[in-house]
Amino acid sequence: MRISELIPFVRKLLRGRDITVMTVCMLPLLGELFFRFAEAAVYSLLLYFGELPPIALFSGSSRIQLAVAVLSALLRFVVVSPLIYAAAAVLTDICSERRPSAISCLLVSRRNFRRSLTAALITKLLGAAALVPAAFFGVNAYRLLISGHTAGELFMTLHAFVLTALAAGMWISLRLSLSALPFLMAQFPDRSVIRLTFMALRIMKGRKTVLLKLIALYFPAALTVIGLPFALTRISAAWALCISIRMKEEEYNEGNRAEGSLGRAYAAGGIPAEKAERIKTAAYKAEASGRRYHKKRRDCPQRGYSV
Repeated sequence: MRISELIPFVRKLLRGRDITVMTVCMLPLLGELFFRFAEAAVYSLLLYFGELPPIALFSGSSRIQLAVAVLSALLRFVVVSPLIYAAAAVLTDICSERRPSAISCLLVSRRNFRRSLTAALITKLLGAAALVPAAFFGVNAYRLLISGHTAGELFMTLHAFVLTALAAGMWISLRLSLSALPFLMAQFPDRSVIRLTFMALRIMKGRKTVLLKLIALYFPAALTVIGLPFALTRISAAWALCISIRMKEEEYNEGNRAEGSLGRAYAAGGIPAEKAERIKTAAYKAEASGRRYHKKRRDCPQRGYSV
């Protein structure tokens, strides 16, 4: 779907829900900022009372600074990850034209908590692994730039910078693909997080530019304090809708492939006509039953928003 078609449809979906959905989308950002500011406040107190030299903030030589940094990162990881999943679940329900799940139920569910932490851990590990080549080539490019004097060294410096850019592009591509993981988790609550990770990498091929275009479109509004909640809400809702459309396309293509396989098997004489028809009928019934099951299923019986 084009951006020009995606944005009006998102506006229609969010009509009458802007404030509530905006609050839901802002919760992960507010949680992140809360712990960032709390960490900065602790550092300010340590600097004020002389417990921490200023150079220790950048060198990592102080045990107190390391302890505060590790504790802050752990708290952000534990608190923000379920908030991201809850926001993705609400947006997925809205894009699928279902009644949104209650935020309170999504946050207190143990299963959702474990799954969200697993997804966040996988995302961070894969992102760190993909960032290693960019860091390696970048450090070496900087060293060659400082120490290089001959034509050969300048040639190596140029290639090192090119490799750094390519490695950074691969890291950005991976992070864009993994941004679909929370929405897939909300759409397929019974599937494992590892399986959904591979699915996110597969289905996002050729569609990562949609997210980049959305970010570029709302980037000027995101630079202002007033426009940031609006931009974040529209980008998240549009991305959730894009993933929902992509999954419907996948289901349609899988159905066509299954029918094509049955037709080829029947034409080859491997499956009788009556049996092929029964298989088709059973597949349609199972698909309809699965849709009704996912529509009725919720993590808890409450409905509506509860922020």
